[in-house]
Amino acid sequence: MFAAPDDTAAKQALASVYEKLGHGAENATWRNFYLMGAQELRGTVAHTALETTNPEMAMALTVDMLIDSLAIRVDGPRAWDEKLTMTWNVTDEQHTWHLLLSNGALTYRSTDTSSGTNGRGQAADLTLTLTKSELLGVLTGGGLDDVHVQGDPQVFATLTGLLDAPDPDFAIVTP
Repeated sequence: MFAAPDDTAAKQALASVYEKLGHGAENATWRNFYLMGAQELRGTVAHTALETTNPEMAMALTVDMLIDSLAIRVDGPRAWDEKLTMTWNVTDEQHTWHLLLSNGALTYRSTDTSSGTNGRGQAADLTLTLTKSELLGVLTGGGLDDVHVQGDPQVFATLTGLLDAPDPDFAIVTP
């Protein structure tokens, strides 16, 4: 597909192979991959309505998962020259997360102690003290008005400005 993306005969042949593999797959993940690949190659991909603000789904995620979902959306080249640190004291979880954006990557670690430092004794650029539901509100665009903020609130805006929007309709087979 990558050598000749406009070759209709090759697309149809590969779609037939994927369809046969999909109907023969016992594992649902592989079956879905093969059948979606066949559908994409035939040009009939349905657009996915992605709902990320469902409160029940969001509350089921751990804070680690929420941070991971931010980390994979960081636009590395745009974030390369940025360096910022944040501390999230999540009171109802009784944990603190120390986030570091450096070299285009967002990394973190958690501790069971509440602090306003970056985990190494240095003051973080921004420290948020909040509950998990307040954190979800902040991450979905609710702003920092209802949480205890220590440091520069622009740090959070800088981080969110470096995130790419997710694309649920990305191509899985074609370039």
